[in-house]
Amino acid sequence: MCEKEIRKTKDGKISLDEFSEGIRAFSPSITSEQIDELFNDLDNDGDGQIDIIEFAMCFVVGRD
Repeated sequence: MCEKEIRKTKDGKISLDEFSEGIRAFSPSITSEQIDELFNDLDNDGDGQIDIIEFAMCFVVGRD
């Protein structure tokens, strides 16, 4: 999944709604609770949005 494909606004960040829509496109059976958990895990600074650095970190091997 490409960050640009799921980001509707051009502010460089992914909102929970954008993230949910992108995740559901690949995994329609995922629950809202699972999406929230994934989103919160990626939103390292807790600002309610995933920026490009946070998004890229999900691809880092060995990430805590």
